[in-house]
Amino acid sequence: MGKRLKVLKIIFLALLLETLVFFVAVLIFKASEGFEFMNVESQIIYVITGIAITGILIASQLISKVLLQKMVEATDRQARISKYLTICIVRWALMEAAMLFSITIMMVTGTWVAAIAFAFLFILFLSFNPSRSRIERELGFEEDVDMRHEL
Repeated sequence: MGKRLKVLKIIFLALLLETLVFFVAVLIFKASEGFEFMNVESQIIYVITGIAITGILIASQLISKVLLQKMVEATDRQARISKYLTICIVRWALMEAAMLFSITIMMVTGTWVAAIAFAFLFILFLSFNPSRSRIERELGFEEDVDMRHEL
């Protein structure tokens, strides 16, 4: 496994563990107060949360697509790989923002709905796990054996 792929995996795991630890900490500290499924008095918070998380996810995908299109235009191998690292970090940062937002809502409202939203986002975040095959596919390295070794 190349050096750059190891760096991506370390960053990915750090973000993953950070959000998971924060989620568990909120669960532990809020457990004494108890959780309810949904607070009827706070319905506007759920609407705002849903809109915010959806907006963050859409922004993540749009920004990733724009950056990927610009990256494909680059012909220099090193430039393509460097731009791809940036794309991954931006994509993950936006996903982490959505997860942290749902955890914060869970902490404020004390409801399981926010925890379910976090679980959905966490599973979605796991799908962005950097692997050699995913990177090769997104960078277009599948046919180019020389470029595969630079990961």
